[in-house]
Amino acid sequence: MENSRLPANFDAPEARSNYFCTSFTVFIYEFIGTFTLVGVINATKGNAPAIGLTLFFLLLLCGPITGAHLNPAVTLGVWLNKVRSEANPGSITFQMVNMMAAQVCGALLGMFVFLQVLDRLNGEEVINRDDFPHLKPTTQGAGQAEFVEMFCTFIFVAANLLVKDSVAGKYSARIGTEPVAFLGCAIIACTLSGMIMFAGPHTGASINPAVSIAQTVMAKTFL
Repeated sequence: MENSRLPANFDAPEARSNYFCTSFTVFIYEFIGTFTLVGVINATKGNAPAIGLTLFFLLLLCGPITGAHLNPAVTLGVWLNKVRSEANPGSITFQMVNMMAAQVCGALLGMFVFLQVLDRLNGEEVINRDDFPHLKPTTQGAGQAEFVEMFCTFIFVAANLLVKDSVAGKYSARIGTEPVAFLGCAIIACTLSGMIMFAGPHTGASINPAVSIAQTVMAKTFL
Protein backbone atom coordinates (compact mmCIF):
# COMPACT_ATOMS: atom_id res chain seq x y z
CA MET A 1 0.00 0.00 0.00
CA GLU A 2 3.04 2.25 0.14
CA ASN A 3 4.50 1.25 -3.20
CA SER A 4 4.84 4.23 -5.53
CA ARG A 5 5.24 1.90 -8.51
CA LEU A 6 1.54 1.05 -8.55
CA PRO A 7 0.03 2.74 -11.63
CA ALA A 8 -2.45 5.56 -11.22
CA ASN A 9 -4.37 4.67 -14.40
CA PHE A 10 -5.60 1.08 -14.69
CA ASP A 11 -7.37 1.41 -18.05
CA ALA A 12 -4.33 0.61 -20.19
CA PRO A 13 -3.51 -3.13 -20.55
CA GLU A 14 0.14 -2.57 -19.64
CA ALA A 15 -0.90 -0.75 -16.48
CA ARG A 16 -3.04 -3.72 -15.42
CA SER A 17 -0.19 -6.13 -16.12
CA ASN A 18 2.25 -4.01 -14.11
CA TYR A 19 -0.27 -3.72 -11.29
CA PHE A 20 -0.70 -7.46 -10.87
CA CYS A 21 3.05 -8.09 -11.17
CA THR A 22 3.68 -5.51 -8.47
CA SER A 23 0.89 -6.99 -6.34
CA PHE A 24 2.50 -10.41 -6.61
CA THR A 25 5.83 -8.92 -5.57
CA VAL A 26 4.13 -7.32 -2.56
CA PHE A 27 2.60 -10.68 -1.64
CA ILE A 28 5.98 -12.46 -1.82
CA TYR A 29 7.79 -9.87 0.30
CA GLU A 30 5.08 -9.83 2.98
CA PHE A 31 4.94 -13.64 2.91
CA ILE A 32 8.70 -14.08 3.35
CA GLY A 33 8.92 -11.34 5.95
CA THR A 34 6.13 -12.76 8.11
CA PHE A 35 7.48 -16.29 7.64
CA THR A 36 10.84 -15.15 8.99
CA LEU A 37 9.36 -13.14 11.85
CA VAL A 38 7.15 -15.99 13.08
CA GLY A 39 10.05 -18.41 12.75
CA VAL A 40 12.21 -16.24 15.01
CA ILE A 41 9.35 -15.82 17.49
CA ASN A 42 9.01 -19.60 17.77
CA ALA A 43 12.74 -20.32 17.73
CA THR A 44 13.51 -17.80 20.51
CA LYS A 45 10.34 -18.46 22.52
CA GLY A 46 9.34 -14.80 22.29
CA ASN A 47 12.72 -13.20 23.07
CA ALA A 48 12.15 -9.44 22.75
CA PRO A 49 15.65 -8.30 21.63
CA ALA A 50 15.93 -11.08 19.03
CA ILE A 51 12.49 -10.31 17.61
CA GLY A 52 13.17 -6.58 17.56
CA LEU A 53 16.48 -6.99 15.74
CA THR A 54 14.87 -9.35 13.23
CA LEU A 55 12.08 -6.87 12.59
CA PHE A 56 14.67 -4.09 12.13
CA PHE A 57 16.36 -6.13 9.39
CA LEU A 58 13.03 -7.03 7.76
CA LEU A 59 11.94 -3.38 7.76
CA LEU A 60 15.11 -2.45 5.89
CA LEU A 61 14.66 -5.37 3.49
CA CYS A 62 10.94 -5.17 2.74
CA GLY A 63 10.23 -1.53 3.54
CA PRO A 64 11.11 -0.09 0.11
CA ILE A 65 8.76 -2.59 -1.58
CA THR A 66 5.75 -3.01 0.71
CA GLY A 67 6.30 -0.83 3.75
CA ALA A 68 7.08 -4.05 5.65
CA HIS A 69 3.87 -4.34 7.61
CA LEU A 70 4.24 -8.07 8.44
CA ASN A 71 1.21 -7.70 10.68
CA PRO A 72 -2.48 -7.51 9.70
CA ALA A 73 -3.10 -4.93 12.45
CA VAL A 74 -0.49 -2.61 10.92
CA THR A 75 -1.93 -3.15 7.44
CA LEU A 76 -5.41 -2.29 8.69
CA GLY A 77 -4.10 0.82 10.47
CA VAL A 78 -2.28 2.04 7.35
CA TRP A 79 -5.38 1.36 5.24
CA LEU A 80 -7.62 3.35 7.60
CA ASN A 81 -5.08 6.17 7.57
CA LYS A 82 -4.91 6.36 3.77
CA VAL A 83 -8.19 5.17 2.29
CA ARG A 84 -10.04 8.47 2.79
CA SER A 85 -7.48 10.50 0.86
CA GLU A 86 -6.61 7.85 -1.74
CA ALA A 87 -7.55 8.62 -5.34
CA ASN A 88 -8.25 4.94 -6.01
CA PRO A 89 -9.67 3.36 -2.81
CA GLY A 90 -10.37 0.09 -4.60
CA SER A 91 -6.68 -0.39 -5.33
CA ILE A 92 -5.54 0.27 -1.78
CA THR A 93 -8.27 -2.03 -0.45
CA PHE A 94 -7.11 -4.81 -2.77
CA GLN A 95 -3.54 -4.31 -1.56
CA MET A 96 -4.74 -4.53 2.05
CA VAL A 97 -6.38 -7.90 1.39
CA ASN A 98 -3.36 -9.04 -0.63
CA MET A 99 -0.96 -8.18 2.19
CA MET A 100 -3.12 -9.70 4.94
CA ALA A 101 -3.42 -12.95 2.98
CA ALA A 102 0.37 -13.04 2.52
CA GLN A 103 0.95 -12.38 6.22
CA VAL A 104 -1.37 -15.14 7.42
CA CYS A 105 0.01 -17.65 4.88
CA GLY A 106 3.59 -16.74 5.80
CA ALA A 107 2.86 -17.06 9.50
CA LEU A 108 1.26 -20.49 9.07
CA LEU A 109 4.15 -21.81 6.98
CA GLY A 110 6.73 -20.26 9.32
CA MET A 111 5.03 -21.91 12.28
CA PHE A 112 4.98 -25.31 10.58
CA VAL A 113 8.54 -25.26 9.20
CA PHE A 114 10.19 -24.07 12.40
CA LEU A 115 8.09 -26.43 14.49
CA GLN A 116 9.35 -29.36 12.44
CA VAL A 117 12.97 -28.15 12.60
CA LEU A 118 12.96 -27.41 16.32
CA ASP A 119 10.97 -30.48 17.24
CA ARG A 120 13.65 -32.79 15.85
CA LEU A 121 16.69 -30.62 16.46
CA ASN A 122 18.15 -33.02 19.03
CA GLY A 123 16.93 -36.22 17.44
CA GLU A 124 13.80 -36.55 19.53
CA GLU A 125 10.46 -34.82 19.85
CA VAL A 126 10.71 -32.28 22.64
CA ILE A 127 8.42 -29.41 21.65
CA ASN A 128 5.30 -28.96 23.73
CA ARG A 129 2.88 -26.20 24.69
CA ASP A 130 5.24 -24.86 27.37
CA ASP A 131 7.72 -23.85 24.66
CA PHE A 132 5.29 -21.28 23.26
CA PRO A 133 4.46 -18.46 25.70
CA HIS A 134 1.67 -17.10 23.46
CA LEU A 135 -0.38 -20.20 24.30
CA LYS A 136 -0.33 -19.80 28.10
CA PRO A 137 -1.43 -16.33 29.31
CA THR A 138 -0.98 -15.84 33.06
CA THR A 139 -3.70 -13.24 33.61
CA GLN A 140 -6.60 -14.10 35.89
CA GLY A 141 -9.13 -13.77 33.09
CA ALA A 142 -9.34 -13.71 29.31
CA GLY A 143 -10.54 -10.11 29.37
CA GLN A 144 -7.34 -8.94 31.04
CA ALA A 145 -5.21 -10.71 28.44
CA GLU A 146 -7.28 -9.22 25.62
CA PHE A 147 -6.89 -5.71 27.07
CA VAL A 148 -3.11 -6.05 27.38
CA GLU A 149 -2.85 -7.36 23.81
CA MET A 150 -5.10 -4.62 22.42
CA PHE A 151 -3.16 -1.92 24.26
CA CYS A 152 0.23 -3.18 23.08
CA THR A 153 -1.02 -3.67 19.52
CA PHE A 154 -2.41 -0.13 19.51
CA ILE A 155 0.93 1.31 20.62
CA PHE A 156 2.81 -0.73 18.02
CA VAL A 157 0.45 0.25 15.18
CA ALA A 158 0.68 3.89 16.30
CA ALA A 159 4.48 3.70 16.10
CA ASN A 160 4.20 2.38 12.55
CA LEU A 161 1.84 5.17 11.54
CA LEU A 162 4.10 7.73 13.22
CA VAL A 163 6.92 6.65 10.90
CA LYS A 164 4.96 5.80 7.76
CA ASP A 165 2.60 8.78 7.67
CA SER A 166 3.88 11.53 5.36
CA VAL A 167 3.15 14.28 7.88
CA ALA A 168 4.08 12.60 11.15
CA GLY A 169 7.18 11.07 9.56
CA LYS A 170 8.68 14.56 9.19
CA TYR A 171 9.07 14.68 12.97
CA SER A 172 10.00 11.08 13.69
CA ALA A 173 12.08 9.63 10.85
CA ARG A 174 14.07 12.58 9.58
CA ILE A 175 17.27 14.36 10.50
CA GLY A 176 16.82 17.94 9.39
CA THR A 177 14.97 17.72 6.10
CA GLU A 178 16.37 14.36 5.02
CA PRO A 179 14.46 11.10 5.66
CA VAL A 180 16.56 8.48 7.47
CA ALA A 181 15.30 4.94 6.84
CA PHE A 182 17.15 3.21 9.66
CA LEU A 183 15.82 5.74 12.20
CA GLY A 184 12.21 4.90 11.38
CA CYS A 185 13.02 1.19 11.37
CA ALA A 186 14.66 1.52 14.78
CA ILE A 187 11.60 3.29 16.21
CA ILE A 188 9.29 0.51 15.07
CA ALA A 189 11.62 -2.31 16.15
CA CYS A 190 12.29 -0.80 19.58
CA THR A 191 8.57 -0.24 20.11
CA LEU A 192 7.85 -3.90 19.36
CA SER A 193 10.60 -5.04 21.74
CA GLY A 194 9.24 -2.77 24.46
CA MET A 195 5.70 -4.03 24.03
CA ILE A 196 6.90 -7.66 24.12
CA MET A 197 8.75 -6.95 27.38
CA PHE A 198 5.60 -5.38 28.79
CA ALA A 199 3.04 -7.94 27.64
CA GLY A 200 5.25 -11.04 27.58
CA PRO A 201 4.94 -12.00 31.27
CA HIS A 202 1.15 -11.66 31.06
CA THR A 203 0.01 -12.84 27.64
CA GLY A 204 3.11 -14.04 25.79
CA ALA A 205 2.87 -10.88 23.65
CA SER A 206 1.49 -11.84 20.27
CA ILE A 207 0.74 -8.25 19.15
CA ASN A 208 0.12 -9.69 15.69
CA PRO A 209 -3.08 -11.39 14.49
CA ALA A 210 -1.06 -13.51 12.05
CA VAL A 211 1.05 -14.83 14.94
CA SER A 212 -2.09 -15.54 16.98
CA ILE A 213 -3.67 -17.46 14.09
CA ALA A 214 -0.50 -19.48 13.50
CA GLN A 215 -0.04 -20.32 17.18
CA THR A 216 -3.70 -21.32 17.56
CA VAL A 217 -3.52 -23.61 14.53
CA MET A 218 -0.30 -25.09 15.89
CA ALA A 219 -1.82 -25.72 19.31
CA LYS A 220 -4.94 -27.38 17.90
CA THR A 221 -3.16 -29.41 15.23
CA PHE A 222 0.31 -30.33 16.47
CA LEU A 223 0.59 -29.90 20.24
